[in-house]
Amino acid sequence: MPVDASLVSFNLATRTISVLYTDTTNFADKEGTYTIKVTAQSPYASNSFSFVLTVLNPCKTATKSITLPWSSFSYNIFDAALQKSWTSDILKETSSETTTLCGDWQFDVTMQNGDPLIAAFTKDLVAKTLVTAS
Repeated sequence: MPVDASLVSFNLATRTISVLYTDTTNFADKEGTYTIKVTAQSPYASNSFSFVLTVLNPCKTATKSITLPWSSFSYNIFDAALQKSWTSDILKETSSETTTLCGDWQFDVTMQNGDPLIAAFTKDLVAKTLVTAS
């Protein structure tokens, strides 16, 4: 992958390579592995070395966790419907990346193994609720 000049710069006077990117709206396509070669030469000889720069997407490497909104619960089948809800406050961001930078989390509710909910439950992802059948 060619080195992106908006990401990597080289100062010949100080022999310094700088990696900096500040555009918080167009960063996803900068992710990747870049092989960079530095060459020194004189009129009589030349030599070089290469290194690999791995650029990470901060939204993929962000540390986020969920605080459980409720513990396990029991429901008696013939009782009135039981509704459980949650808010986005259950998400804890423990790094500098935020939903402003990386976008909102999307929720889904499935059975533990990933299968769709059984008929005894309904979900409303907009209202963030799970309801048992009544």
